[in-house]
Amino acid sequence: MAMKTIYVCSPLAGQIENNIRRAREFSKFVINEGGMPIAPHTIFTQLLDDLIPEERKLGMEMGIEMLKKSDEIWVFGDRISTGMAAEIKLAQEMKMPIYRVDERTFERTPFEAAPEKPTSAFDPDKIDLQKRSLTHAEFDQLVGEIKNITETYKQNPAQLAEYLAFKAQFYQFSANNTLLIQQQNRYATFVASFKQWEGMGYKINKGEHHINRLIPDPKMYQRL
Repeated sequence: MAMKTIYVCSPLAGQIENNIRRAREFSKFVINEGGMPIAPHTIFTQLLDDLIPEERKLGMEMGIEMLKKSDEIWVFGDRISTGMAAEIKLAQEMKMPIYRVDERTFERTPFEAAPEKPTSAFDPDKIDLQKRSLTHAEFDQLVGEIKNITETYKQNPAQLAEYLAFKAQFYQFSANNTLLIQQQNRYATFVASFKQWEGMGYKINKGEHHINRLIPDPKMYQRL
C-alpha cells in the first residue's frame, strides 16, 4: 500500500524558531502515523527569510505547489495564520481530506467535525458586523492610540522588534491597522470576518470579541 503524503499545516510567522521546531514535531507525528510529511516551512526557511516579504511570498507559493501534490492536509492547533487559511481554502476547493490535530493531545478529527468549545454557538443576529461611520471622538481616539504606540517604539527597540515580527503575519494590512490589531490582541495570528471564519469550518462562540480596524475611508471602520 502506497504511503500517503500529508501536508503539515501549522503557523510560521511570529515566533519563527519555535514554530519551526513545532513543525518538526508535527512531521514526526505524521511519520509515526504512517504518513510522509510535507512541511515546507521546515525546508524553505533554510533558504528564504520569512521576514522579507518577497521571500515569504515565494515560500508560500512553493508551499502551495507542494500542497497540490499532497493526499491530505492536517491542520495543527486552533490558531489559523494567514498562510494556513490560504492552504485550507485551496484544500477545500480541491476537495482534499482535511483533518484537525490537537497540538497537545495529538487527537486527529475531520476538519468539519472538530470539537467546539463548551459554550453556546455564536448567533450572528446578536452582533453588529456592519460598517458604520466613526464619530469624531472615536476617530481621534484611534489616531491618538496609534501615535502613542509609535512613540513607544521609538524609545523601546525591543517592542519595535516585536511589532515587526507581528507585522510579518499581517503584511496585507496597513501599518496603522497592524498597530491596532496588535494593541487589541497581541497574540492574534489571523483576522477574518464572521463569514470567512465560517467558510473555513470554524464557528465563533458567543462572548468572543471583535477586532476594530480602519478601512480605506478614514471615517469608517469595520468590526470583524
